[in-house]
Amino acid sequence: MKNENCKLHELYINTPRSTAERLFYYPQWVGHFICNPDFYIQRQNLISVLLLYTLQGSGKLFYRGKEYTLSPKRYALIDC
Repeated sequence: MKNENCKLHELYINTPRSTAERLFYYPQWVGHFICNPDFYIQRQNLISVLLLYTLQGSGKLFYRGKEYTLSPKRYALIDC
């Protein structure tokens, strides 16, 4: 679930082949987004991870009952 209040700058979608799917990690999609303050993504029960990297501004990550601030040049890797 997500609030679409985000401007998409770039998005690259990858359809992995069977060899890539057997690897521990592989990219499904990669993008660069410019988001409004009320933008959010909610993920659960997926067999993937989410890597977030903040270039500018800040964001909040709520994960397993804790809140984290994502400031510039910080990243987060979470198990969805």
